[in-house]
Amino acid sequence: MNVQKIISIFQSFYINVSVEKIALTLPISFEKRFQYVQMKFHKESFLLIKEKRRGSLDSFVTQARIMGEKASMDVILVFSKLSDIEKKQLLQARVPFVDFKGNLFFPPMGLVLNANDDVATSKELTPSEQLTWIAFLLTKGQKIVDVDMLSQVTGLPNSTIYRCLRTFKTLDWLNKPNKLYTYTASKKELFLKSEPYLFNPIKKRLLLPDVDLKNIKSASRILYGGTYALSYLTFLAESDENSSYVISHRQFNKLSLPLSQHVLEGKVLEIWRYSPFVSEFWNDFKENQDRQFVDPISLYLTLKDDDDPRVEEEIEVLKNNILQYLGEDDAS
Repeated sequence: MNVQKIISIFQSFYINVSVEKIALTLPISFEKRFQYVQMKFHKESFLLIKEKRRGSLDSFVTQARIMGEKASMDVILVFSKLSDIEKKQLLQARVPFVDFKGNLFFPPMGLVLNANDDVATSKELTPSEQLTWIAFLLTKGQKIVDVDMLSQVTGLPNSTIYRCLRTFKTLDWLNKPNKLYTYTASKKELFLKSEPYLFNPIKKRLLLPDVDLKNIKSASRILYGGTYALSYLTFLAESDENSSYVISHRQFNKLSLPLSQHVLEGKVLEIWRYSPFVSEFWNDFKENQDRQFVDPISLYLTLKDDDDPRVEEEIEVLKNNILQYLGEDDAS
């Protein structure tokens, strides 16, 4: 847990706090899943709790409250980054939180501070646009944009693809001479130019036991993602026990399966705002064997704000590999 970052966020609003380690007698499952420290503000003490690996938000809130009761302290949940949906859920539930982007809900001071950058938010692509753009970047050999191919890769209808292409032309990422869309620079340059417009596709995370995941796999197609996928390209060490899976929110909502609640140990299922797809990018890495991973750009977007030092180092390796892959497919 980045304690100094938390202290600096509070200090930026003239709130002086101190943070120190605390010893609690907790089940091993809690120790494996959470980091925690004690924060003091005036004569009050709070238990700061952060997940070591992101899981279900509902489960995090439930287990954190149990830890707070054992410590006889109010809890403040700590995150690397919160989505707008997650912030809304926590505010509605009156759960105190702080994230490393500067979002803070601290009831003792009546503080609700939002660190959103309105300019960046207004630039964000829609889920269909981001899915189409990533598929375009990663599909090789398209000197002229192949709408049918993009539809096949993304599962989106041609009419939606054409609407997305008009957006990309407005952003000056594509040209349209002779009624055909072509790109204005190399795909490597276009990725770097478009990166500020791209968002983390994760809408929700669930921590599920193997039996639930087995049932989901039998009913729907899911891909590998998260740090587990990253480990197949980098020196990051992740075992099969820490594998992560990805499904779109549309596919997930179609499932009519009873799922376990408030699980402490299990595997992460990421629910995305668009449908994940398999990219040719992974063909160069023979270690993947029969595993199917999400596309590398979406994977990069889900992990680039992770504050785990292991991930911070290896995510740059992933980005460099993406740039190398895209650089091999220049505009004509």
